Amino acid sequence: MRIIETQLWPEQDDPQYGHGLYVGLATEPLLSDVCEGEQVILRETPDVEIDAVLHKVELHGRAVWFAVLTSPYRDLTPSQP
Repeated sequence: MRIIETQLWPEQDDPQYGHGLYVGLATEPLLSDVCEGEQVILRETPDVEIDAVLHKVELHGRAVWFAVLTSPYRDLTPSQP
């Protein structure tokens, strides 16, 4: 699964897909080869990640990727002994 590093906030609701977050413009180089419905891992380095499914939506006249969150957040910080 592809890992996309991004901010994991603010979570928002999309009228068509429900709860998730906007990842970025579809024209951004990092997102230019993403596919509709692709399952990805979103990671806010170095602490947290979450599974998501990407959908292209229109927001204020621009194509953006919206991530529907499909798992709980995972804490990546090492455990303290």
